[in-house]
Amino acid sequence: MLRKIVFAGCLVGASMPALASNFSYTVFEVALGRASLDEKVILVDEVYEDFGVFSIGGGYQAADNFALSIAASGIANEGDNTEWTNTSISLSGAFPIPVGEQVDIVPQVGYVSVEAEMCAYGFCVKEDESGLLYGLGVRAWAIPGQFEVNASYSNSTIEDSERAIGIGAALWFQDHHSVRLNYADEGDISAFTIGYRYSW
Repeated sequence: MLRKIVFAGCLVGASMPALASNFSYTVFEVALGRASLDEKVILVDEVYEDFGVFSIGGGYQAADNFALSIAASGIANEGDNTEWTNTSISLSGAFPIPVGEQVDIVPQVGYVSVEAEMCAYGFCVKEDESGLLYGLGVRAWAIPGQFEVNASYSNSTIEDSERAIGIGAALWFQDHHSVRLNYADEGDISAFTIGYRYSW
């Protein structure tokens, strides 16, 4: 699955005064979940429909309206004689723009490298590609300091890439910790994840 993120947003951010964002973008996070294909795929004689999901990432907010992040994610499943794995690594810049005291709009742009591998009876085929990430996110306090909601739209320049739409929520405890639930739909695959984020 691709982690994707909008270059036009950089121009918007540059034309606005630098105001402190409503959220910290200096973070470390991990997530686990499950992804499902809209249609089953048969690899040799084994059916693939569901995958395990794992992601890990971090970010550093260098200024009020600029942060860098790096992330790695993957989906995988295996049968008795086959295996299917997709992985991605991304590096991106985010430009959080505060709207009032509870909402951030977050344009992002970056680079992603993806690899798909299918194996059958010990014989494997790999395909890798890379391209530009672009997208736009929104984060908002539903209950300030306690409950966050968010949404995102993203895509990439990789051939045959499809748009991804995500929605999520986070329950914050203490000042730096949050547990996060997310749903993402990327064309013919969707995923639910639950994760933990530490924010500085």
